[in-house]
Amino acid sequence: MENSTRTKESFLNAAKFHDVKVNIFDCQTSSFLKSETITDTVKMLVGYSPGGRTTFVIRSKLEGVCRWLEFAMCKYAQLHGIKKPIFINAGDGSHEHPTQELLDQLTFVERIKRLNREAGGSPSGGYSPIGIELNDFHGIHVALIGDLKNGRTVHSKANGLRVFDNVKVDLIAPGELGMPEAYTERMRSLGYDVRQFPSLEEYLDQDDVAKIWYFTRLQLERMTDDQRERSAILRRAVSFDASTMMGKLPDGCKFFHPLPRDSRFPTIPFEIDDTDLNGWDEQSRNGYFLRIVLLRGIAAAGPSEVQFDTDRRCGNPRCVSNDVNGQREVIPAMMKDSAVLMSCCLTAEYREMTDDDEMAVDGSRRPLWWILLLTLGPFGVSFGFALQFALLTPFGMKLGISETMSSYLWLCGPVTGMIVQPLVGRLSDQCQNKWGRRRPYALGGTIVLLISLFLIAWSLDLGVLLGDRGADHRWATLIFVLSFWLFDASNNVLAVVFRALISDTVPDSQLSLA
Repeated sequence: MENSTRTKESFLNAAKFHDVKVNIFDCQTSSFLKSETITDTVKMLVGYSPGGRTTFVIRSKLEGVCRWLEFAMCKYAQLHGIKKPIFINAGDGSHEHPTQELLDQLTFVERIKRLNREAGGSPSGGYSPIGIELNDFHGIHVALIGDLKNGRTVHSKANGLRVFDNVKVDLIAPGELGMPEAYTERMRSLGYDVRQFPSLEEYLDQDDVAKIWYFTRLQLERMTDDQRERSAILRRAVSFDASTMMGKLPDGCKFFHPLPRDSRFPTIPFEIDDTDLNGWDEQSRNGYFLRIVLLRGIAAAGPSEVQFDTDRRCGNPRCVSNDVNGQREVIPAMMKDSAVLMSCCLTAEYREMTDDDEMAVDGSRRPLWWILLLTLGPFGVSFGFALQFALLTPFGMKLGISETMSSYLWLCGPVTGMIVQPLVGRLSDQCQNKWGRRRPYALGGTIVLLISLFLIAWSLDLGVLLGDRGADHRWATLIFVLSFWLFDASNNVLAVVFRALISDTVPDSQLSLA
């Protein structure tokens, strides 16, 4: 359902190792093009192999697809008295990539084993059956670099790195490509030491640098148009420059990458392919051996049981429940009414905040009163500009500002808006504050706005304190003009924040209404 080279070929050859029958399903030549749901497709495929248990290895742009199919096909198997199929998630959209995480864990453990051996380390508690020392799991320090927002392989590390006792994770990405907050919160809740850096350059400017570097490519196909336009700038922040960075690497450092690399703009340059930094070739080979073991283990264990405890529509627009080929025929037992679907990938272990921390992750439609309340912010901004025009112009003339100078004074609105709005929009997009992306700027803009209103209201009195006498209002005029500009600047901050907050928090189906 989604193109693949390494995942597809390694699973294919692993299946051949076990001498099992393999069918390759191509959705581009199937009834998917007629908007058939994936559930109907899988039911048909299971029905065509009734003699044994079917295992599906699914790689898809639909997020949560395997979780949904585990649930839906259990009902189907019970109804028709057939064996429930097994589903292996080979990557679902920007969500996760569990089998890649397993081979990454194997690769990391092998690397740590070598580092321990080179350092003269000894096992602390014996050996595991596969010959890996138990202290190889004692700790890991790894740097995750690249598109951490859309890269599903790094998302799987939130849970996957739990195999190690002590985990230190350095997240290196520009703010707008940073790890979703839900995953960083998950890491911290598991006791990981998590640090964040906006670029490799800043990361290498400090002393505590990891020896295991894990790169991910920029997922251009999952980015917004605006991000794609700035891809060169974003890529530069997470690309290794051998000419300037090589000397800053710690001894024993190794680079890993789930691949593919972009041949035009690789974040790991091709000139270091034949150096000791190359760990991705061995990592890729491990995929074959890991999946041989995985297929054998899963076939022996049988299918898992998946339960859902919600009847609300999934808030992730890429979820299987929201796609034209996703789950449209809803099981009645899960329903409160015919307009509500269940939640798939976001309620499994933790909720992924897809935009801001105010996002309605459960996907429920916002009530009308809530939307009206949210739009009070933009209304207040517009009302503030109107009052400024109606009340402050006469007040300025009272201070002695001429009509001609008043017209120049009113240039402050468009001038500050031209500077402040794009600047604050960009900065808030990259903000990773624990209170959210927009709230800190909304609070700051409100405080500055109140200060400007205070100064305007008391400009005459403050002018007197500073030396104004009689009809001479030079100090009051100066305070008024500066406060006037400050008011416009802060109001423009609030304008862009409140507009962005609407798009962040209102479900797509209600954006036009908002």
